[in-house]
Amino acid sequence: MIGCTLVHNVYVLSILAFFSGISQGVNSSGVSGTIPTTICSHHFSEAIAISYFVDGVAMQLGGFFSGFLHDLLGSTIYIYRLDAGLCFMILPWVFVWACTDDSVQQCQPEINPKKV
Repeated sequence: MIGCTLVHNVYVLSILAFFSGISQGVNSSGVSGTIPTTICSHHFSEAIAISYFVDGVAMQLGGFFSGFLHDLLGSTIYIYRLDAGLCFMILPWVFVWACTDDSVQQCQPEINPKKV
């Protein structure tokens, strides 16, 4: 997404947006694949539901927020810069999380029984 701040050609922006969409799909699959390694089996279904719910809300509100920023600032470049900045801000957390050796967090299902 950082390339979108430097490019003003609509065709190049379209190609970059295409690859951004592909990376969002890969990211969603990756998150779904890592949930079983980080969440206990007792809370697995809740974690998947929360993950997909947050993805859906972000997709729905992202367009409104981007439109608001475009109207406020007058250019879409600032939206791409904000997106790139947020991605770079989250990188340290991702590296710390990926380098930990913690196994699946175990819970106490007998204390909080799952309602069926």
